Amino acid sequence: MDNILQKRLDYLALVSSYASALPQDYQPKTVEIFCNGYRVLRITDGTQIEMLSDDPELLEVHWDGEVVQARTAEGAILVDRLPADHQS
Repeated sequence: MDNILQKRLDYLALVSSYASALPQDYQPKTVEIFCNGYRVLRITDGTQIEMLSDDPELLEVHWDGEVVQARTAEGAILVDRLPADHQS
């Protein structure tokens, strides 16, 4: 595992231990998805800005700059701040 990916994993562990779930009515203005620490998708106010394809070891979803979900390639969920009623 490279150093950048390890730093991301350490960061996500910190987020997971301190961050609370988002409110159920939260509506993000910016949604970003990161694969292996690199942004591959950014949507702002419903407009797609950037998209790449990849086979990520680590997939992160950010809303307005905050990590809301992170998963490994094996399917382990490292961070899940989405409302309790969300469907994966």
